[in-house]
Amino acid sequence: MDKRTITGIATAAIITTAGITITNNVKPLNITGSGGEVKAATSQTAQQFINKAAPSATEASSKYGTYTSVMIAQAAVESGWGQSTLAQEPNNNLFGIKGSYNGQSVSMKTGEYGANGYYTTTADFRKYPSYTESFNDNGSLLRQQMGSYYSGAWVENAKNYQEAVQNGLQGKYATAPNYASTLDSVIKANNLDQYDPKTITVNETKTVVNTTPITSAPVDSDVAKQVGIARVGQQVTVTKRITYANGVSHSLIGSGWVNDSAFGNNVVVKPTTTTKQTSNSSSKKKKSASYTYVKTNEVVKVLSAPEGGAPVLKSPNGKATGQHLALNTSWRVSGYAIVDGVRYNRVGSKQWLSTIYTDPVTSDKTVSQAPKASKSSTTKKEAKKSTSTTSYEKVVGKFRVTASNIDVWTSPNKKVTGQWLPANSTWKITGKKTSRGKVWYRISKNKWVKSDGLKVQSLKAAPISQAPTTKKTTNKVDYTVQKSSGVITVNSKPDEGIVVWSQPGKNPSTKYLKVGTSWKFFKIAIWNGEKWYNLGGNQWVPAKYVMVR
Repeated sequence: MDKRTITGIATAAIITTAGITITNNVKPLNITGSGGEVKAATSQTAQQFINKAAPSATEASSKYGTYTSVMIAQAAVESGWGQSTLAQEPNNNLFGIKGSYNGQSVSMKTGEYGANGYYTTTADFRKYPSYTESFNDNGSLLRQQMGSYYSGAWVENAKNYQEAVQNGLQGKYATAPNYASTLDSVIKANNLDQYDPKTITVNETKTVVNTTPITSAPVDSDVAKQVGIARVGQQVTVTKRITYANGVSHSLIGSGWVNDSAFGNNVVVKPTTTTKQTSNSSSKKKKSASYTYVKTNEVVKVLSAPEGGAPVLKSPNGKATGQHLALNTSWRVSGYAIVDGVRYNRVGSKQWLSTIYTDPVTSDKTVSQAPKASKSSTTKKEAKKSTSTTSYEKVVGKFRVTASNIDVWTSPNKKVTGQWLPANSTWKITGKKTSRGKVWYRISKNKWVKSDGLKVQSLKAAPISQAPTTKKTTNKVDYTVQKSSGVITVNSKPDEGIVVWSQPGKNPSTKYLKVGTSWKFFKIAIWNGEKWYNLGGNQWVPAKYVMVR
């Protein structure tokens, strides 16, 4: 094929305006037959080219939203099945793009059109480390570098590869009148559409399990414009899905697209392999797990969940069992698995719990006694933790979400967690605080929501517990005591809580005060330089683990 039929004057002028020049420094395609039709790539060299190009083309097309078959056909036409000097190692330039790539280029003679017609000159061409970079560069040209000029070739705008080459490339990428038909013939003769993405129309309701950007096109998030965020817990309606040969999949939700990893789908790119079927069809291989199971011995506590409790799953990121774990209950973890960046804890046989509903795991160790007092009343770490504690009013109640997109914050006006409360869900209130003129409600540890978009159904002050009485002891008193009164709240020392002592620094009992509970105190004692609070009778707790209200 005369290379002048591939790239004409108009195309060269258009590409140059984008800062990239494409030309043809290629060997002609192997065209046989009296009618000049393109035959299948029957030679070993041509088939080797397809085998080598397909993985890189698939990766580029899934990133930039193009038809894989079109990219392979373009590369074949522009490089003569990879046999041009420019396309071979170490240049790997399949599309004849001029300039340099990461500072690397190669000088070669090329044919150009000018005011006086066709002539030969020497130019610098981009030099790529591999086919992957060459395909990605061409994908970037089609999707990004020319605005919407090639939008007809984009996968969301073309039903198939025929529409893509006719509406997106003919008269644009090349001015030859038979450019589209040439690519069509190459694709059809070599069955290249087997590598193309599959587009289906659906009507599905999905729940977001991983916070994911919503983009303007079915491409990588760093390629398209971000138009929103799909947050954890949000329910969305999917109307279209595009899936590539490498497993990457994008779904259309409303006015934008999300990568299907938002729904926990596995989209890891894996090389395509061919396996032989066994003659015994009745012997089926057991499906292997798509995650790694790690044994452990830990405890988690349910700190946030809709009314009814945190849902239990049959497997990591799997279907719900119908069971729910109540708020503020603790569960033993025998192992865990991480799927799509989310950790799932095994709390029983075929019972898994997502960490989006729990606190961080803690080692399953029994707290037998409070640590011994040191010369300093508190360590730097404990002092920092104490001063960073957010004070708030302890209340109990519940509210219903009357709007959508209610963000969850780590604390009032501080930082959004990425989690989201769905409309019409009901949540318990454990605290209340006014910040910058707005009322905030605490739904669990480090999780707050604004009162906007909520309907409070009940709210009252939290009851103050009183420690049970204990028998008096006759131990010798070696500490100073002063009368005082007030309320303390246990705000540190996780696991089982803080131990109650029969006197400051001595005789720990078997009783514990849970984190988050509040207690009246009647005396203050100083023992060995450390402050202690008396909860009535011979019941004392160290000041380092509590906050005074």
